[in-house]
Amino acid sequence: MRKFIYIILVNLVRLIYYIPKMRWYADHPKKYSEKDRYELLRHCIKIVERTAFANPISSGQENLPKNSSYVMFPNHQGKYDALGIISQNDDVCSFILRDDLKWPLLLPEACALVNAKRMRRGSRRDAINVLNTVQDEIKAGKRYIIFPEGGYADNKNSTTEFKPGTFQFATREKVPIVPVALIDTYKVLNYERIFEKVTPQIHFLQPIYYDEYKDLTTTQIAQMVKSRIDSCIAEKLSGHKE
Repeated sequence: MRKFIYIILVNLVRLIYYIPKMRWYADHPKKYSEKDRYELLRHCIKIVERTAFANPISSGQENLPKNSSYVMFPNHQGKYDALGIISQNDDVCSFILRDDLKWPLLLPEACALVNAKRMRRGSRRDAINVLNTVQDEIKAGKRYIIFPEGGYADNKNSTTEFKPGTFQFATREKVPIVPVALIDTYKVLNYERIFEKVTPQIHFLQPIYYDEYKDLTTTQIAQMVKSRIDSCIAEKLSGHKE
């Protein structure tokens, strides 16, 4: 939390400028295209990364399906995760987050710019409404980031159980599933060492197309995605070079 407070304090002047600008862009979608709003968010993310002494590295952008919708399923380490993926992905995408997530500054504006969806934990009706809305947007070609672990604690570079139900967001529309392996992303905002330089990693893995998962249950799909992410994390942390 100390690092997040430091980032806010250092960027107070920028916040006075960018928060109204982000709200203005979000409130005027006819004037500013989806791409315009997305690029403004990415610009603000870069400012946060520089202030956090973060130099993200990424790989696998060539794996992202071209000219089609897809759903990315990453492991979850902290508040920066969705922002880190957006910063490294040129394709306009959105995300789903818990309604109880506390982050008063920037998060509301970030959500508004990409029309992110909030979901109340434990509310079946809310889950169904969000599922139906996201399904319609995916059908229309939108791309989403969905965290199958549902949340994060202090797991850092290890993963917890992937919830099978989250994969319905992809399987109902038969779109590609893109596993995303995150490494050290928790250090960007959820780290106590304020001035330590960090190198978060975002790796877009080979997509899993409908023909590959059509005969699998969502439980089996969850296990497959988790296994691929776990393997990538283990490989990168071991220093193994392909």
